[in-house]
Amino acid sequence: MPATLPKHVLDELAAMGLHLAIDDFGTGYSSLSYLKKFAIDVVKLDRTFIEGLVTDPVDAEIASAVIRLSAALDISTVAEGVETESQRQMLVQLGCPLIQGYLMARPLAAPFFVIATQNPIEQDGTFPLPEAQLDRFAMRVAIGYPTLADEARMLSEQTSGSPLESLVPVTNGREVLALVAEAQAIFVEESVNRYVVALLRHTRADSRLYLGGSPRAGISLVRVAKARALAHGRDYLAPDDVKSIAEAVLSHRLIVAPEARAAGTTSVDLVRDALDKTPVPV
Repeated sequence: MPATLPKHVLDELAAMGLHLAIDDFGTGYSSLSYLKKFAIDVVKLDRTFIEGLVTDPVDAEIASAVIRLSAALDISTVAEGVETESQRQMLVQLGCPLIQGYLMARPLAAPFFVIATQNPIEQDGTFPLPEAQLDRFAMRVAIGYPTLADEARMLSEQTSGSPLESLVPVTNGREVLALVAEAQAIFVEESVNRYVVALLRHTRADSRLYLGGSPRAGISLVRVAKARALAHGRDYLAPDDVKSIAEAVLSHRLIVAPEARAAGTTSVDLVRDALDKTPVPV
């Protein structure tokens, strides 16, 4: 948080119900003067003072001083990186109200992935994800509306009981990891790799795109195409695997230039154009 940030901006954020926190307090660019200049709600005590909390008297004194200072200023303290019960007990004795770390929540075991929904309406009060974060989603799939028959069946299912009560697992984590390993082992001929790179370079050279496909997009393209090849019972990757999933993997990663967007051109249109104009290896 820059020290030159106008105070009225922080006041407006606070009026909106937002809470301001200083992360990694005691290291880097954090400064005691911030506690005076800004209306801080939370101080996050850096993990470097927590690691030696039980064995190093200096760490214990620093942690104690920060907790007491924050309490005197009516600021909440969060201790970061708490990994042992002895650290937790020491922080309780020091009066630290909040802690976070592996002791409270361990990392989720594989397989772990994120599915997010993006609604085209009712977006007031929300913000679009930055391009760098969108690039980390492997695919974007438009579900659309169900068919007439499916929608009619849905009405019956949803009004006669809860379909969630009859759901049963179709696989387990061990089987999913085994499938991932099989997909990773799918053979990819060098010409197919070059085809993927050629697709990406076509998007980068397209003047209608402000931002083309990144190397991360190429990695996702090959990974998802490998999964498709496995699902079709093959141990090798074909160009058709790449073409069939290119729209879902690439379209959300591309940024259409303002002029093209004003003309009604979409990223899906430009992915299709790249597929049409990039020579397919034979």
